[in-house]
Amino acid sequence: LLPIHNNDRLVPLMGEKTDGQLLASALTFAREHPWRTLKMKLRNLVHVFNPRLLPYDHEPQSARVRVDGQRYWIEGGIPRSPWAQWTHGLWRAGVLVLAIVGIAVRGLRSEDGVLWTVVLTITLVCTLFYPTTRLTTPLVFVLFVWAASGLDSRARP
Repeated sequence: LLPIHNNDRLVPLMGEKTDGQLLASALTFAREHPWRTLKMKLRNLVHVFNPRLLPYDHEPQSARVRVDGQRYWIEGGIPRSPWAQWTHGLWRAGVLVLAIVGIAVRGLRSEDGVLWTVVLTITLVCTLFYPTTRLTTPLVFVLFVWAASGLDSRARP
């Protein structure tokens, strides 16, 4: 699954399938298409740190899921406004850059273990499943801590 659509829309199409059946189906797909699966997971990894709003479209109740074999798409989605994309993208990219500066200035510290655990956990979950802005938002508070360190280090003479 890729983060360009709201994958929650697929839930009604799954019918009575159990989590075990869905997992078996996903593992079968991964075994039959290892390179495609790897490509999808690498794309998900990039999207975890992508400042763009995910999913790309806002999907009103009138939007419908279309399925063709193993592919699906959503018809009737409304693209997010450029204002929303730019506003979100600029602040999220700014925080990410400042966090990188903060990590570089502070270095790796043992007391940051909890922060790194949050980053790794969210990254792993969103890479294995799919990233959306709402699922990666808990990552932002960790970035704020490191961004503040980056700002503080730049404020000193």
